[in-house]
Amino acid sequence: MGTIGALVEGQTEEQFIKIVLAPFLQRRNIFVEPIVIKTKVTKQGKHFKGGINSYAQVERDLRKLPPKKYSYVTTMFDVYQLPEDFPGYKEAQRYRQSPHKYVEVLEREFAKDIDRERFIPYLSLHEFEALLFAAPEQIIDRLSGIDAAKIEKIVEQFPTPEDINHDAPPSKRLAALYRSYGKVRHGIMIVKEIGIERLRATCPHFNQWVNQLETI
Repeated sequence: MGTIGALVEGQTEEQFIKIVLAPFLQRRNIFVEPIVIKTKVTKQGKHFKGGINSYAQVERDLRKLPPKKYSYVTTMFDVYQLPEDFPGYKEAQRYRQSPHKYVEVLEREFAKDIDRERFIPYLSLHEFEALLFAAPEQIIDRLSGIDAAKIEKIVEQFPTPEDINHDAPPSKRLAALYRSYGKVRHGIMIVKEIGIERLRATCPHFNQWVNQLETI
């Protein structure tokens, strides 16, 4: 079994894969290596990483991942604020109120465009922070002083954490209730405490991705 190359949006996703996903897959003798997308290269050769400004960046970095090193390739990008030149973006807008259909269209067209054998596209609904709402008690416990009733109310409004929507995405909801919220500092700590099995049980799209990875 070779290694899965995972092209990711930023440091949060990189740490999630290293700290949460990789140990889980390693127990199944599957290895995954996160690679943060490059957003800018200066004339002096300095590289800047993290964030997606255009689909061209995604395509460029994916096509650079060597098949001899990575038996499979996957991604971890937020659906929220995905660039408009992303494959399937216009078609997906018809399903904006149906998140799982919305992401299905995007991932399908993404896979068609990359046209790479053993490519497993994954786009987070609607962003990484949705995973935190898989266990609201962990948010309440770890973000000391946050309004517990408001966190619980958010969860009650949606069928799954992945349905928390574009108009008020999970990270903005958290930041509004806890000003010092940090994606890496707090987000990774919380999902690690939640554990991958509970994430899978409450986030069906995430679970579908993990199912694909653990059965390669």
